[in-house]
Amino acid sequence: MRPRLTVVLTPNERQIANAWSRYMLAVALAIGAGVIVSSMFLPRSDEALVAATEERPMSPACTVWHAAAGDSAADLARSAEAEEDFRRVNEIVFKLRRGLRNCQAGWLKLACEDFRTVVHARPDPASPFSFACADFVQDEITAGIRLTE
Repeated sequence: MRPRLTVVLTPNERQIANAWSRYMLAVALAIGAGVIVSSMFLPRSDEALVAATEERPMSPACTVWHAAAGDSAADLARSAEAEEDFRRVNEIVFKLRRGLRNCQAGWLKLACEDFRTVVHARPDPASPFSFACADFVQDEITAGIRLTE
């Protein structure tokens, strides 16, 4: 291992190095304080944040789909006994939320697929509810209905 080389500074050089260090520390503290003060007092103009908090109109069909899928998720949660069942419930709740977000964004086909998956995960396979939303989605697309604006 190489020996460490030390540089011996004269008293004048030490004084200059200490002043420079103090100057750099003061500049760093001033920049940090400026960032903190500006973040506290300047208003935010983030349009994405505002858009994310606004309520968007949903299709009436999405409300029906969400209710049916929510009932199926509740049935599945009530019948869960083993750890695998609880993992399945977690997956179903994720798809239920994703379907709702897709409905709010106006992506009806994706929402339909998520809700259909949730409904068909019911513990009772002979459920009388038939989840057919593809025709409705196609009708809204051809009619040119824009749900997100």
